[in-house]
Amino acid sequence: MGSFWGHVDEASFFLVLAYWWMFKIFSRYLESVRQGRQYEAQGASFPTKICRRVVPLESILKMSFCIFGATVEFLDGFVSLDKDNNFKGLAKVQHVSIYTLFILHSIVDILTYYDRFKSLPKNLGVATLSLAVFWYGVSFFFHANMKGKLPLEYIIHLLPVFNLIALSISLVLEMYVKASFILSCARIHFLMILGTWFIHTPFVLYDVHSKFPASDDNKYWARDDHRNVDFMIAMYGYHLALNFTIMLITYLLMDCWFKRRSNRNNRNKSDMQTLLNTSENGTVYEPLNNIDEDL
Repeated sequence: MGSFWGHVDEASFFLVLAYWWMFKIFSRYLESVRQGRQYEAQGASFPTKICRRVVPLESILKMSFCIFGATVEFLDGFVSLDKDNNFKGLAKVQHVSIYTLFILHSIVDILTYYDRFKSLPKNLGVATLSLAVFWYGVSFFFHANMKGKLPLEYIIHLLPVFNLIALSISLVLEMYVKASFILSCARIHFLMILGTWFIHTPFVLYDVHSKFPASDDNKYWARDDHRNVDFMIAMYGYHLALNFTIMLITYLLMDCWFKRRSNRNNRNKSDMQTLLNTSENGTVYEPLNNIDEDL
C-alpha cells in the first residue's frame, strides 16, 4: 500500500466493487418498483450466474485480491528487528491484518452460498464485512498517527477513517433494515469515496516517475505546508459531491433503461394478444371477459 501503485491497485479494486454493487442494487430496486413489491437488500455480496449455476464470484475475487495483497506485503519484508532489537516494518503488519479480516469475510461469504453450510447465521457475511471495514478504519487511524507522519500525510490518512466507520455502520444498519434503499446506496457511496480518494492521493504523496512501485516522495507537495493540508481537506468534500453525482446520473440512466425495457415488453405482450385474437381472414375476436353477464 505504501507506494503510488499500491494505492492505485487498492483504489481500482474499491471502484470496481462499488460499481458492481451499484449496478446490482439499482437493478434490484428498480425491478422491485416495476413489480410493485417492497425492496429488500441482498446481503454482503451478489452472486453471479455462470452456466446456469449460482457462483459467489464476487467473494472469490475479493479473497483472491486480498491473498495477493497479503503475499506482496510478506515478500516485501513483513516484520523484522533493527540493530537495537526494535520492531520495524510495522505498517506492513497493519496492512496484513486488514487483508486477513477481509479474507476471513470472503471465506464466510463463500460458505453461506452452499446448502451444507446453511446452519451458519444468515447475516454472518454482512457482519464479517462490517468487522473488516471497521478494523480497516481503526487501523488507518493509528496508521495516520504513526511516528514521523507530516501534516499532509496525516490528514490524507485521517479523512478516510470517518468514511470507513460510516461504511461499517451502514452495513450493520442494512442488516436490520433490509427495506431501506438509502442504506444500500450509502454503502456504495462510502466505498466509491475510498476508491476515488486512493486514486487521487498517491499523485500528491508520491513521485509518479520514480522507480516502480513509485514510493519516492513528491517534491512538489510540501508535506509540512498547512496550505496543502487545507487544500486536501477541501478536496475530500469534492470527492463526496463527485461520487454522489455519479450515483445520481447512473440511477437516472438505469431508470430510463428499465422503463424503456418495460414499455417494450408491454408492447410485445399486447401485440401477441392481438395476434392470438385474430382469425386467419383478419377478423378480430374480442376476448369473452363478461360471458356470464351475456348469458
